[in-house]
Amino acid sequence: MQEAQPVIQVLREWKRIPAVVVSTSNPTHVELLLVDKTPIQVPVTPASLYSLQEHVTVLENPTQPGERLVYGKLNLWYLPIAWTLTAFFAFLTLAILFFLPMGSLQTWTAQGWQSTQKTLPGTGWVVELRPGPSARESLWRAFSLAALAMVAFAALDRGGNLLLRIPMAWAGVAYLLLLLYGMSLRATKRIRANEFGVETHSRWETRWVAWEEIRSLEFVPKYSKWLFRNAAGRDLLALDREEISQDQLDLFLTYARQKIIS
Repeated sequence: MQEAQPVIQVLREWKRIPAVVVSTSNPTHVELLLVDKTPIQVPVTPASLYSLQEHVTVLENPTQPGERLVYGKLNLWYLPIAWTLTAFFAFLTLAILFFLPMGSLQTWTAQGWQSTQKTLPGTGWVVELRPGPSARESLWRAFSLAALAMVAFAALDRGGNLLLRIPMAWAGVAYLLLLLYGMSLRATKRIRANEFGVETHSRWETRWVAWEEIRSLEFVPKYSKWLFRNAAGRDLLALDREEISQDQLDLFLTYARQKIIS
C-alpha cells in the first residue's frame, strides 16, 4: 500500500499558472483569466480572500489537468484562526455581560456613584413615574432586527468566508444582547421620590440620590429631557419627556422643585 504524501508536498508538485481574478460574485467558484486569456472557474477555498483584478496563482493537478484551485495564504491556518476568533468574540460577549450592572444599588456621594448594600431611606414613595413606550422603541426594534439579520446571514451563508462570518455572527450576538438589555432597562424603569431623595429603579440596577445632593432641575430641549444636577453641574438623573405622560411629569416636577428649594 502506497503511503499518503503530505498535502504540502503534493501541492508543491502541482503546476503553477499565473491568473487574474475577474469575478467573485459566485459563492462557490471564483472566475479567473489565465495569462493566455483563457477564462476558467476555480472552486473557492475555505479561507479565500479574493478581490477583483488581483493577481493570483492557480495550482493545477498534473495527473488530472481539470483539477485546479487557488491556494490562498490563509488556507493552512484558517481553522486555527477561526477557532481563535470564535474564542475571542465569545470572551468579549461574556465580558460585556459580566460588566453590565445586575441588580446593583448605587448611591451618589461626593466621590461619585458608589455601590452599596444599604437599604434605601424611607418607607413609601410620594410620587412615582412609570415611563411608557416612546418613538424610539420602533428604532430599537429595527436595530434588533438588523442584529438578528447579521447573525442569520453569517450562520446561513455557507459559501461565504469563514473568517468573515465568525466576527459578523459574534458582533451580531453582542449587539443584540446590548439592545435587549437596553430595551429591558427601559421597559422596567421606574422613577420615584420620597422625602429623602429620588430613585431610578429597573430590573438591572437602582440609583439613589439624596435631595441635598441636587441643586438644580433644568430642561434641555435638544435632548427633550429634564436633568437633575448637583452643585458642580453634573447630571445625576434624567427624565425623558417623551416617555412620561404630562400629568405624571407635572406632579413629579412640582414635588421635586419643592424638595430642591427646601
